[in-house]
Amino acid sequence: MTSGATVDNMTLLEHEYNMLQDTEEHDRRLSRKILQNSYEEFLRAYRLSFEYGLRPNLQIGNQTLWQIMLWHVVDLQVSHGLLEEICVKAVSLFLSHGADPFVAISYTGRDFSGELSVSKILETFFGQDGRKELIRIFEQARTGWRDISPSPKIRREYNRGNGEHDSSRRAKRRRISHY
Repeated sequence: MTSGATVDNMTLLEHEYNMLQDTEEHDRRLSRKILQNSYEEFLRAYRLSFEYGLRPNLQIGNQTLWQIMLWHVVDLQVSHGLLEEICVKAVSLFLSHGADPFVAISYTGRDFSGELSVSKILETFFGQDGRKELIRIFEQARTGWRDISPSPKIRREYNRGNGEHDSSRRAKRRRISHY
């Protein structure tokens, strides 16, 4: 009887261990899904804000809204790496609404530290599928910015959010960057 009880106890322990593992995996999947849904809502709010006139290059303190988003994208990719799909959507959303493709950010993290341009971020922090899509969008955005921003001075003015160039340039910028 003792050996049967030992086998039953071992089976029970194995069963409990397997259930615990399944629960942990379920919790991880659930947490990821909740986080993903939160970011989806966050991006939806940005999309609506852009449609109602918010500019991704709006200056907030010493950075633009776009630079702040890029920093968060890099941080998510470095620390989690699980939310690449959301990061691709975020970068696509900002670039397609006129974000400056020539901007750079400073990032200091556990594994990486330094200045990062948008193109460097796309090359370094995204997998092959996401990178292909983002590079296509980046090239379109870069072409549009070249057409409207022949000099770095104009780019800097637009980055500061005042964008007070002559009205023909503003109209051209809206046409090119889908405002």
